[in-house]
Amino acid sequence: MTRLLVTESELQKSKKPGRVGGVRVVVTDDFKFLIRIEKIRGAKNLTPWLRRRHAVPIELPLRITESSERILKHDDFFQLSERARTRQKHAAVQVRLHAAGETVVVHAEFAGRVASQVVRTSGELAELLHRLKRRYRPLSLTLIGHDLQLIKTLSTIIPETPVFFEREGLHDLRQKEIPLRSVLVLTNLAGAPLVELENNLPFWSKGISGFRFRHVFGQLTSKRVESTLFTREWDVIIYRGHAALDSGSIAWQLSDGPWRLPARICALYLHSACLAAAEQLALTLMPAAATMTPFRYLPDFDDSRFVRLFLERYKISRSIAAAARSIQAEFPQFVAVFAG
Repeated sequence: MTRLLVTESELQKSKKPGRVGGVRVVVTDDFKFLIRIEKIRGAKNLTPWLRRRHAVPIELPLRITESSERILKHDDFFQLSERARTRQKHAAVQVRLHAAGETVVVHAEFAGRVASQVVRTSGELAELLHRLKRRYRPLSLTLIGHDLQLIKTLSTIIPETPVFFEREGLHDLRQKEIPLRSVLVLTNLAGAPLVELENNLPFWSKGISGFRFRHVFGQLTSKRVESTLFTREWDVIIYRGHAALDSGSIAWQLSDGPWRLPARICALYLHSACLAAAEQLALTLMPAAATMTPFRYLPDFDDSRFVRLFLERYKISRSIAAAARSIQAEFPQFVAVFAG
């Protein structure tokens, strides 16, 4: 049986339908993500549970990616098909929680079936979520509400479970996002030392293809931050360093004192450092319509992988929400907040 490896661009350029037997594995142009496995004749999708926005990360040997024919051996194909099966096996049950007054309406969806239940106390909520996790693990939580208070309860009930927040209201779900291009990275060394802030500096300066990175590094002051932040519009702002809350806003702890972050200054804000009492953030004061931030203690870690994976996922899906959901499986300590 013929087993071919093709990129998405190569498949789009080939207009002739497949006339031979066998299967082909379709991957992204950078050979980092598996999109689907399909029959060559008729292009029948053999992995319908996969979606482009939830592509499976893979690692391919150079002998395969640099080959002109890229015919897969049995062992190579077996590993790729196992990656696809693993994604199917670990598909998360979608749980949506709508905080309405003193009650929480819980909707659970799995394999096309939907069920709901109303809970009135944190004890009832904990019992229900633990029961769902025991039966359907893993869970993917979406919280709908008008504040972030319930997230603290969720992080206590079921830690290490991804949480996605949507502001209450019927939004335009078809709203087209502005493409993300410019990225501002601020690495602030002020305060107690964080070892990882000074690692992987070439990545933070160069970034990844498809994005224009600007890296501001050192003992940051308000004057230096403002001279960079307000000289142009930034699509993405990434902050690395100490921060705190100030009357519902995020305040960066700069060398000359706290500096409050203005509301809605970019499309996407990634906060890769600790933020105590993040549940007290005011949705109207969020720095971006889409924000990712930890909601509990976050030890010093290599956040370059977090940012790289997020942006690579965004390049595939062209959706901030899809990229946020896909990386939460690896980084569940980060909550995605869509403030509307």
